[in-house]
Amino acid sequence: AATEKADTTDRLTDRLSAVEGLNLQRGLELARNRLEFYERLISLFIGRHIDDVQHLQRLAASDDSQSLEALVHALRGASGSIGAQALSEQAATLLKAIHRGDPDVADQARRLSDVLGQLLDDLDHALGKNADPQRTREVDIARAPDVLSHLKQLLQSGNFEANEFAHKERDLLYAALGEPMGEQLLKEIAAFDFDKALTLLVANQGDSPAG
Repeated sequence: AATEKADTTDRLTDRLSAVEGLNLQRGLELARNRLEFYERLISLFIGRHIDDVQHLQRLAASDDSQSLEALVHALRGASGSIGAQALSEQAATLLKAIHRGDPDVADQARRLSDVLGQLLDDLDHALGKNADPQRTREVDIARAPDVLSHLKQLLQSGNFEANEFAHKERDLLYAALGEPMGEQLLKEIAAFDFDKALTLLVANQGDSPAG
């Protein structure tokens, strides 16, 4: 079993190494060299930004530079957090162009959309062969209050441990909050948007963010 797991790990690492624009070493460093955690971060990145391909195209054809800037800013941070440095750098270049009012902002936005789309396809392909739809774990729902309380404290203090903790307890979070809410919460935490994650958590618990 250990050998089989090692082979699976090696295959996933090889596929991720082949993804153009992804600095695997940097990504793993950000995930504390835990491949399973990194795999989850990538999966969340795909889910969160799949619609941004079309959003970028739409905003490129509009005059809504404020919305474009907000989207590109979020994309720069999220892509950097998984080691997708090429996309992050291209987003940073576009942000500067938006601030300067460059005439080719629309073209740059379309190119960023194309690069994002290709990256998402490549990442999905790399992870897809590693997915195990049968991988489920039973959860002890009685632990939910303690888990939610600890996660809330981590989010309130801006502690990056929140990311790893939420990943570790994702099955329980899904069970306690419902899968849609649990998935959304994990996406916000993976994007390091702890304020939004805390708002979601608090709304579900029905108390105040500082409580």
